[in-house]
Amino acid sequence: SYLLEFKNAMYLIFSPILNLIEKIPMPLTKKLEYFQRSKHKEIVLIGRHRMGGMFYDTLKRMKKSMIVIDNNPDIIRKMVNREESCVYGDLSNPEVLEKTNLNKVKVIISTAPAEEDSLFLLAYVKKRNPKIKILVTARHAYEADKLYKNGADYVILPNILSGEKVSLI
Repeated sequence: SYLLEFKNAMYLIFSPILNLIEKIPMPLTKKLEYFQRSKHKEIVLIGRHRMGGMFYDTLKRMKKSMIVIDNNPDIIRKMVNREESCVYGDLSNPEVLEKTNLNKVKVIISTAPAEEDSLFLLAYVKKRNPKIKILVTARHAYEADKLYKNGADYVILPNILSGEKVSLI
């Protein structure tokens, strides 16, 4: 539990060592990221499983240029094989976020439900590019209120949205 609580501080401590290890060539493993050579990506989608998959399908149909960040290596491997822009990693890792070229991104959609991850994302990204519109996910209305106060442009409440949708049926 301490590792989870202090993961960002621990990352900063071990980052120099991890950077050295990352530079060691590993020919037998396939990189868990892919960047298309086309124009810059205007949307970053964090999380492609479940709800993120619905966003992904809709954005793809709309022909929006996007890059996906996900911490599921299976999802990323499939995207790499299809040559779709993606990065494997955790949204609370600044290096992962920087790979998306934040100064050119217009919208970030995060389907990650952890409040602390969303708060980190809001603080980190808005400091670098205050113009980015950020949609985050919350589990409860009081979390949504806190996220709005910390700069979220829109907060997705899956339980409320699904309840409204079912009530219409």
